Amino acid sequence: MLNELLVGECYEVKTKDFKRPFVGKVKDIREDYVIVEVKHCELIDQEKFNPKSLVKAQPFDVKRLVGENCFFS
Repeated sequence: MLNELLVGECYEVKTKDFKRPFVGKVKDIREDYVIVEVKHCELIDQEKFNPKSLVKAQPFDVKRLVGENCFFS
């Protein structure tokens, strides 16, 4: 899975620290994990995580690519 991820692209991510999936931009890809910058998360998670927070995610935490035309309300 790590070889399919691209730095700078946004993905839907769900880690154990978040109650809901969030959208994050891949900042760095390491040997066995990725560093993701939170772009958008649900209100329930905003107490712990702000936009621009960096999160360490496992490859299985990354669910799908999110296109540039994704709309958040």
